[in-house]
Amino acid sequence: MMIVALRTRLRKGHEAEYKRDHARIPKDLVAAFRDVGISGWRIWRSGRDLFHVVECKDWQSASATLSRMPAEHAWQTHIGKHLEQPTDDDGTPLALVAHEVWDLSKQLES
Repeated sequence: MMIVALRTRLRKGHEAEYKRDHARIPKDLVAAFRDVGISGWRIWRSGRDLFHVVECKDWQSASATLSRMPAEHAWQTHIGKHLEQPTDDDGTPLALVAHEVWDLSKQLES
């Protein structure tokens, strides 16, 4: 399992719409995520900055396959209206983690 950290930025004034659009994402997109091995995706917002944490089997393969899927294309067209389009971002994740070292939640459970 891999953990991937991504960052995106909202356009000014799009905070509420972005949150509303994520209240329920399309079922075909959920299926596409499952099909490419994405098992979790969480997003946090601080101001207009969005921080994504994605759990998947293989990020490079998943993102390459997703980019060719109609459900992902439709979602990116829709959700893209809320995002700034960075000119210096090549799509590389902030972090790509293959091996977990520690998780406090596991110790809190025992």
